[in-house]
Amino acid sequence: MRALFLGAFVFLVGVLSAGHCLAAGQPRVPREFIPYFERAAARYDVPVGALYSISYVESGFKPWAMNVAGRPVFFKSREETVAAVRYLLSIGHKNFDTGLMQINVQWIRRYNICPELIVDPGFSTLLGARVVHGAISQNGADWK
Repeated sequence: MRALFLGAFVFLVGVLSAGHCLAAGQPRVPREFIPYFERAAARYDVPVGALYSISYVESGFKPWAMNVAGRPVFFKSREETVAAVRYLLSIGHKNFDTGLMQINVQWIRRYNICPELIVDPGFSTLLGARVVHGAISQNGADWK
């Protein structure tokens, strides 16, 4: 059921919000991130608008953003974010998301991703697209 909810959320955000996010007065996708989103969308065959929307909603296009146990935290640098990820991993924290696509700690642990890589915007969009692709593959494109 949780996967179905996630799938429906991703689909609706991507379809309904992508145009709004980009055209109706909302902040535009920062130019430097567009190639990352396009590459990730093409590699994993997911709508680029869905990736834009997820990043906008989850991090506000801020690559140094984190969510720790439901509390948003915004760091000023990559180095600060890496240090925070290292610390949270070292104490076994089980509930945090980080980076442009707000990758959850479960994925960081599952794939043994180093903190320097997980906060990289290009890598974050690739892994985010992989997660979305997995949800589509598991639940179908129509989310029924």
